[in-house]
Amino acid sequence: MSASNGVSRNLKRGGRFSGGLPGPTSLLSWVYVGRLSVATVVFLAAAFSFTQVAPGVIVTLSLAALLSLFVTGGSVFLSHVRKVPLRPPFLYGQAIFDVGLVTTVVWVTGGVSSDFTSLYILVIAVAALTMPFTGTLIVTFVASSMYFLLGILDQPIPWLAVTLQIGVFVSVAFATGWLASRVRLVGEQRQQLEQEVQRLRLEAADVLREISGG
Repeated sequence: MSASNGVSRNLKRGGRFSGGLPGPTSLLSWVYVGRLSVATVVFLAAAFSFTQVAPGVIVTLSLAALLSLFVTGGSVFLSHVRKVPLRPPFLYGQAIFDVGLVTTVVWVTGGVSSDFTSLYILVIAVAALTMPFTGTLIVTFVASSMYFLLGILDQPIPWLAVTLQIGVFVSVAFATGWLASRVRLVGEQRQQLEQEVQRLRLEAADVLREISGG
């Protein structure tokens, strides 16, 4: 059985990946908590410093926090209450929303020089653990495009910083995707071996039963 088949099977049941990797449901639990935490913390920081923050920024962060609460609530209902199969469109939607949220936070906290830029890396890493490699590349492309757009909004444009950061995004996508695929492959091979050992045990038990029965 191939590693890609193993990924597809785990996407449907939302359990643990072969090889010990946490399944999409477990990862999404942490994504939900992190998403709400980031949106809430940034909004509260801006609200308590409202005299130093532009009204438009506070409005933007308020909308982002409310939207995060709404989207996360609906996602929790689907993935943890109704336990619907976690198909690729659902996971793509989660990743793209998180890219949009991170972009908003980065934009209002300093643009390409924001301390929250590393959140893009977390989104890409989660995508690599829950999606096929092509999905990881799509999420990486969207994140890189958003970050590049933020770089264009800065004047003068910090081309070197933007290029290096996008290079980090791509490197993380390839490294995490490759490691995840190797772990899944090893897990699939171990599963096959366990199934073969179990089959041999059953065959041996049948033979012993036949011998004891004459």
